[in-house]
Amino acid sequence: MAQSSQELGIFLTPMQLEQFQVYHEELAEWNQRVNLTSVVERHEVQVKHFLDSFTVCLALPGGLNSSIRVVDVGAG
Repeated sequence: MAQSSQELGIFLTPMQLEQFQVYHEELAEWNQRVNLTSVVERHEVQVKHFLDSFTVCLALPGGLNSSIRVVDVGAG
């Protein structure tokens, strides 16, 4: 995840990487109770849920230095 995000110009801190790990663990746990997503494998979650959301930063005027706030609500 760290390397893939760096390729997008996004440098995650160790704490942020840990938070994404916890998010993935919670998603996997809750997905067993409630059908939240068909994407559950770690690599797929990183690509389809996390990294895909980061790509919007490439389109922002000023990139990550922008003060614009965005929300990725998905299509599902």
